[in-house]
Amino acid sequence: MRKILALVVAFALLVPAFSVAARGVGQVAPTFKAPLLGGGEFDLGSYLGKKAVLLDWWSINCGPCVQAIPALIEISNRYPNDLVVVGMNVDAFILKRVTRFLETQSFKVPYATVIDKQLAVMKQYDASILPTTVLIDKKGKIVYQHVGYKPGDEVELEAKVKLAIASN
Repeated sequence: MRKILALVVAFALLVPAFSVAARGVGQVAPTFKAPLLGGGEFDLGSYLGKKAVLLDWWSINCGPCVQAIPALIEISNRYPNDLVVVGMNVDAFILKRVTRFLETQSFKVPYATVIDKQLAVMKQYDASILPTTVLIDKKGKIVYQHVGYKPGDEVELEAKVKLAIASN
């Protein structure tokens, strides 16, 4: 009986953590300004009404995060006029390692990398698990949110990107 009770309690505690993927969809995306890894600032508001925006929270210490990057690069390269992809890095305490990591990979990241200091933007989007991907349509509405990554997830993501680009 205790084992069953323990399983029920564990399940009840885990379900809210994984339900984060549904939060925010259909809502207006919180706008933000945040520092870029190479200097300067990313301003989400400057893209609304012009392009769809894909935000991807990641860390160099997260295997699925790193595994997703080549797929995000491909999507970014396929829609350069209609989509802005932004890597939302959470490794604010080790910026030199992030830079070195990106410079030493077999892939070159063509999109901006924001440093989400103290996870401020991540909290605005109610994200708590890495990787988390959020897609915002041209109107500024969150149209897709996904937690985790496994090969093949990019097929659904790209389908959502096409819909976000088509929205007016």
